[in-house]
Amino acid sequence: MPPPQPLRFLQKRRRSSPFALHHRRTVPHVLLQSKQQRTYSHARSLVRAVIRSATHHVLCSCNFLRHAMSEFDHNDNNNNDKNNNSATPDSGKMKHTSSSSASLKNNFHAAFAVSNIKNHIPIVLEMEKDQYNTWAKLFLIHAHSHWILHHIVPSKDNTTPTDTSSAEFEHWTTLDSAVLQWIYSTISTDLLTTILEPDSAAMEAWNRLADIFQDNQNARAVTFEQEFSNTHMEDFLNVSAYCQRLKMLSDQLRNVGSPVINHRLVLQLISGLPEAYCSVATLISQSNPLPAFYQAHSMLTLE
Repeated sequence: MPPPQPLRFLQKRRRSSPFALHHRRTVPHVLLQSKQQRTYSHARSLVRAVIRSATHHVLCSCNFLRHAMSEFDHNDNNNNDKNNNSATPDSGKMKHTSSSSASLKNNFHAAFAVSNIKNHIPIVLEMEKDQYNTWAKLFLIHAHSHWILHHIVPSKDNTTPTDTSSAEFEHWTTLDSAVLQWIYSTISTDLLTTILEPDSAAMEAWNRLADIFQDNQNARAVTFEQEFSNTHMEDFLNVSAYCQRLKMLSDQLRNVGSPVINHRLVLQLISGLPEAYCSVATLISQSNPLPAFYQAHSMLTLE
């Protein structure tokens, strides 16, 4: 029989037993999980309470604003009824006139929204390039789309107001100044100094430009005709530049009263081609009828 062991030794063995180690490892972890769950549940309840309180305050604010607006509309209607009942016929006319003038002044026109006219008319009109026809077409399209075509083209329905002290005249002059600014911003400095006049209207500046580019039509037609007949592709870098020049010359001839029909334009296009384009030139010339100018241009580009 073994001798009895001291109590201190038994306590050490009991502490180091597997059950004691397992109990020491698992119990605190379970307690920690339950503590985390309680903390999460408490936080979730706090969040719900905050959301419920904020929703309540928002609803109360909305109801208060709705009630305040309804009272404001009611008081405003009552004041309008009192003013209408107490107003005399003369004062009513004066109020109507002032309200119509205020509405006319506050009427926003589409032309005022154009911040940069060069985004709509990318061409700068110059005397040397002579692109008046293209520039004028783009300008007319832009003016028509913004309901101010009558400021550069005379119209029976839209005339200049005669009463210079009226709000309608002020509105008309403001629009006319906007159109005049568009004209000045899309022409060269030389043309600007030529047509610039004090107290000029947009239609007057438009007519001055037309006179500059459409004056001496017969002499200009002779010059353009000679240049058109002597245009060859050898003088240009590529087919596109050659075709563009022919089209520009035909437009200039049309501006001076000598339009070029499609048949002649395509024949001139073929006659100015070098020998490298002999096959496609033959194909185009044997077509009956001749293709349109843009179709012939496309055929040359693909060659």
